Amino acid sequence: PYQIFCLAEDDWVIQAQASTKSINYVAPTMPNKGKLSASYALLTAIGVQTTLDNSPPSFTQLSIVDPTAYNTKIIVTFQLNE
Repeated sequence: PYQIFCLAEDDWVIQAQASTKSINYVAPTMPNKGKLSASYALLTAIGVQTTLDNSPPSFTQLSIVDPTAYNTKIIVTFQLNE
């Protein structure tokens, strides 16, 4: 069985300060942080999720386009057998 639990914090306020040039931009007071207790409550409310497939996923395709082909992006393609 897999146990997956994810908690995240939105750091947009920290990252946006240096790059925002709009006169209409109003900075938030702090990062949009989720509480760990709220995440555990959601985990408890959802409960155990069971699937019929017990085999772990695996990559069936993983490729990257030459990183020097573009100046503005890196193209990565991957596919799972799920």
